[in-house]
Amino acid sequence: MHDADLLVVGAGPYGLSIGAHARRAGLAVTVLGHPMESWAPAAAVGSRLVSDGFGSNLSDPDGRLTLRAFCSGAGRGCEGAGEYRDVGWPVPAGLLRSYADWFVAEAGVEVDERTVTALRSGPGAGRSRSGPAAAHTVTLDDGATLSAPVAVVALGLAAFPFTAPVLDVIDASLALHSGALGDPARLAGRSVAVLGGGQSALESAALLAEAGAHVTVLVRRASLSWQPRRPEERSAGQRLLAPRSALGDGWRPWAASRAPELVRLAPGAWRGRLANRAAVPAGAWWLRARVEGSVDIRLATTVVRAEAVGDRAVLHLDGPGGGRLQVDQVVSATGYRPDVGRLRWLDAPGLLDMAPSSASPRLSRRFESSRPGLCFTGALAASSFGPAQLLLAGVAPAAGAVTVAARRYRRRGG
Repeated sequence: MHDADLLVVGAGPYGLSIGAHARRAGLAVTVLGHPMESWAPAAAVGSRLVSDGFGSNLSDPDGRLTLRAFCSGAGRGCEGAGEYRDVGWPVPAGLLRSYADWFVAEAGVEVDERTVTALRSGPGAGRSRSGPAAAHTVTLDDGATLSAPVAVVALGLAAFPFTAPVLDVIDASLALHSGALGDPARLAGRSVAVLGGGQSALESAALLAEAGAHVTVLVRRASLSWQPRRPEERSAGQRLLAPRSALGDGWRPWAASRAPELVRLAPGAWRGRLANRAAVPAGAWWLRARVEGSVDIRLATTVVRAEAVGDRAVLHLDGPGGGRLQVDQVVSATGYRPDVGRLRWLDAPGLLDMAPSSASPRLSRRFESSRPGLCFTGALAASSFGPAQLLLAGVAPAAGAVTVAARRYRRRGG
């Protein structure tokens, strides 16, 4: 006898949305983890989302628990964050925490805040999808166990930070990832080097400079890229020729956002072009004025060596901005690299069939891996379903597909 029909590891946007869909479908579902943990104070205070308001929703089956609905509700919402708008309003990351709390209460999602220390699959693990369902069992930090025929690993990018390898010789207290920046005010009056030229690097630099830090941004590319501001109003013809989506305006990004199954079935070259387009480092339009003229930016500059001298970091640079740079703190805004092998609590990830040229599992249209009943959404699903899985835009199709898979296992007595 299982403890639930569905266990969800991860209580971020994907986990909470899956919980809402599964509960409405009549499934016994438990979401495990601290709600919106990656949006906790470890993330930079004052940061904002890259996605517009219309692309920043969690998903419930009726589509009524939107960010717009949260912000327009009496006695709650966007106080101090500006009036909600579908487009042209950079959503405060901190607001998403409050929105998620409201979503959980309204959708009746059951969240167990204990930490998963192990996820293991029973005798059916590793067999073909036509075989019997395995009992998936999670062990929690208090030693308790829970089991279900279906388990979902629903983790976002924050679980897979990538720090520039050149910084490995420096103590973690001197070199941290931008996802762990926390409150920039704690570095007021200190010198900080930010590595990277994308949104995380540029926003971290702006927040640090505005808090009183002395910031130098080191960018390997010869120029910075900025995303254009989207027009809030468009004609009917413009909307028809280039439908709007969280991945951009146009039929291709619209299809990738709304119909991830098409991405999974598309030729590898097409998926590669879509992924490369999404991966181009660029700053949001609303950030540009806060960076240019306010932050020291050194283009075409690479860190070739790093060392700790006393309680400071010394970076040896190559390029026009070369020489030595000595700072109190290094922030590595060098992105994220999803890799199922980094999940030490997952039983034998090496037994999973892997997606081509990826460190992520190959997934079926129901987000199911080669282990029957073991599903992956979010960051580890992007290699199969495209870059929408890296954004809030991907939560609705993922939540719906996983719920269908869980219902099928329950019907056949999995």
